[in-house]
Amino acid sequence: MNASQNLPWPGWEIVRRLGGGSYGKVYEIRREQYHIVERAALKVISFPSDPEEVEERCRSGCEVETLAASYRRQMERVLEEYSLMMQLKRNPNVVLCDTYETVPHADGIGWDIYIRMELLTPLKKYLGRVITPEQTIRLGEELCNALIACREKDIIHRDIKPDNILMTETGAAKLGDFGIAKMAEKTMAGTRTGTPGFIAPEVFHNEPYGKSVDIYSLGMVLYWMLNRRTLPFLPLPPEVYTPEDEQRALQRRMQGEALPRPADGSRALQDVVLKACAYDPADRYATPEEFCRALEAVRAADTSTADTIPDVQSVAPAAEPSFPDADATMGNNWETGPQSEAQPELTDLDATEATMGTCGTMAGGYPGDRLNKTLHNDQTPFAHARTTKGDDKAEPKADISDDALGARNEALLARYRELSDEQKRLLNSVKKGKEDERIFNASDAKWRFGYLTFLFFVMVAIVLFVGGIVVLDIEGAFAGIVSGSVFGYYLNKYIRIGKARKRWKEISKEMKEIENQLT
Repeated sequence: MNASQNLPWPGWEIVRRLGGGSYGKVYEIRREQYHIVERAALKVISFPSDPEEVEERCRSGCEVETLAASYRRQMERVLEEYSLMMQLKRNPNVVLCDTYETVPHADGIGWDIYIRMELLTPLKKYLGRVITPEQTIRLGEELCNALIACREKDIIHRDIKPDNILMTETGAAKLGDFGIAKMAEKTMAGTRTGTPGFIAPEVFHNEPYGKSVDIYSLGMVLYWMLNRRTLPFLPLPPEVYTPEDEQRALQRRMQGEALPRPADGSRALQDVVLKACAYDPADRYATPEEFCRALEAVRAADTSTADTIPDVQSVAPAAEPSFPDADATMGNNWETGPQSEAQPELTDLDATEATMGTCGTMAGGYPGDRLNKTLHNDQTPFAHARTTKGDDKAEPKADISDDALGARNEALLARYRELSDEQKRLLNSVKKGKEDERIFNASDAKWRFGYLTFLFFVMVAIVLFVGGIVVLDIEGAFAGIVSGSVFGYYLNKYIRIGKARKRWKEISKEMKEIENQLT
């Protein structure tokens, strides 16, 4: 198809091809009338896709009438996609189809189908290199809205994946490509359809399934976003993985192995996504409404924390604050990774022990070890905060609510954990083998002595090197080269360790301030 080819709608012309595959081609089209320019997307599906296919099938003995009837049935199945999208056209999170036309081929064998829809940006092109938890939550909420509309019409999409999610200019997500979607009552027999990377296990195993397969696939899309565009059991960028790695990862997932937590996002958000991706359909969210409410709860908690403490450093410690029930504060609401959003209180106390196991102390200890031990003892640093001296009844503070205080403390704990993780990374960046802190805890005087000793050897290396060159003495030149190599190694080491020491002190200071506020 080219720009000069006539389209079934007057005034419209092709601007450029946007993409395509075995299921059709997509173009950008435009129309200008009375100085008003309209733009849209055009999906063109042809049966057969290759004209030589007709000749080949005729040579193999296929009757022309039988072949024409086969192509007509394929055309009618494609129009079922259009009819499904028309049923959902009022939903703001489903791609809007304007109209369609079917054009029979001149020889009477085959059809061209033209579907005109709104022009949008594919999700993969819309997203930047860094995908924020806020983007993930918003996309999840909006696609849950699309699934709610599908559920009301008894439609199962069966192929939710990043390639079938499109974005508007305002950043709203829309679900498209209902090419393999079916009415719910027709799917219970079990047929393998969809994309392996995002398909639900019961679909993969050709087992009977229901509407929860779409919840699983959407959960896997959110996992992909939180895991830096990477599916479970695959190495994170910049490491490159092979098709064999992808196959092994798929097998592990389809065998029911527990998914690792995604690399980014708060622990509460990770919990929501992992529940949506549960291997057993009974362990997933029962409805998209339930899934959406869980995402909204995470977003509300994050927003509440942001409003309560715009700057963790500037929060003054409360002398005797009131605090929510201790069991609630020890729920599964820790973060892993670089995020620092506060999390909602969770009640899954059975998971608390496993959760706290990820907060272990570093070898050799670090500032705040006392606080970490408190956490491992299943106690809260605020267990005493409900009462004041000489009074067994809790008196709430007049200037701060329990909810606000709880959000503040959760954020401080999350920041504390983040800082401790950064300390571990600093240790790993300057030491090989067993971790220790002597290099960071050494006094400034000892550090300066080591640095002066290093400068002395630098001068010796320069003298030997220059001397070797001047007298052209082979032994002197060799000694100079060796000394210069040692000089380069230690120069890099001292620069790197010096920066790490400076950052270590900053972290230690901030962690001490957090300790003072929490205890």
